[in-house]
Amino acid sequence: MTMTHVEHTLPTRSVSKSHVLRGLKFTVKTAVTWADRAKKRRDLRELLDREDRVLKDIGLQRDDVYREAHKWFWAE
Repeated sequence: MTMTHVEHTLPTRSVSKSHVLRGLKFTVKTAVTWADRAKKRRDLRELLDREDRVLKDIGLQRDDVYREAHKWFWAE
């Protein structure tokens, strides 16, 4: 088997299993966090259909709900 030019010029580096698992864990954790934020923000957008007094009864203000509900899923 012969190496192609690309294979020949790429540096070889062994990656430890723990390094790969750390990266995978970080990726999964990030995806779960983003999905959780997206769901919470969808739920908040539904609250915007309620009257101000209902929001006040549960301790929320419309401006705060709107601001949080319209953040991108990756924003804290």
